[in-house]
Amino acid sequence: MATTVDGSTGVSQIQDDKVTVDKLNLISTGSVPSLEAKGTSGVTSGYLKLNCSENSHGIKLLGPPHSASADYTLTFPNNDGDADQFLQTNGSGVMSWAAAGGGGTDLLSTVATSGATSYVATIDFTGYKLVSIYIDLVSHSAGTSGRLQFQPNGGSVSEFNNYDYTAANIIGQLTNHSLASGVFLGAMRINPGIDGLPLAASFGGVNSGFTTSTTTITYNWSNNATFDGGAIRLYGHK
Repeated sequence: MATTVDGSTGVSQIQDDKVTVDKLNLISTGSVPSLEAKGTSGVTSGYLKLNCSENSHGIKLLGPPHSASADYTLTFPNNDGDADQFLQTNGSGVMSWAAAGGGGTDLLSTVATSGATSYVATIDFTGYKLVSIYIDLVSHSAGTSGRLQFQPNGGSVSEFNNYDYTAANIIGQLTNHSLASGVFLGAMRINPGIDGLPLAASFGGVNSGFTTSTTTITYNWSNNATFDGGAIRLYGHK
């Protein structure tokens, strides 16, 4: 069947560059895509090329190889996200924007402990699974011994360990806490770098009120002593 298109007669041919935007009305159905980029057997998978304004170069969106037997759908988010976010999938192809988080670990809070009986750290645990509390050379000035402890809002008071510290003691400790189970485990040293071979021990417990909903943590001494040095740092792990 001969067809005349733009003044030329041929076999159902459309001349190059003669299809305008107005002639394209690509409609998808439940089983048929509006556009399909087919591959060439033994050569390449199907791909779409997006050129620059001058059509001198561009990028390609390339399909997986035949050997992958890939058959899935990626659904994009409803908005363009925020600065520094990336696309993540829920495992079923539904994508959403998420914060990069600096490789999965973030410093959430630093409290310089000096001159008060208690300190409150304000935090946001959204997106985190594990929390590390680093006690960096913390001490007190009271004449009685006491235990360093913490309390999340909505949770109970927990001791970092069961050691009674005097004013002569300096604490170094790292405690890891699961926001899912409330289980925490820490390893501490007394007077690190001062006594040569300082006392070292590990200690753990459960604080079920320490969760992703926690927004503040209070640090203090069981004997209401005043902090006189050091810092407590809080890290979140995704």
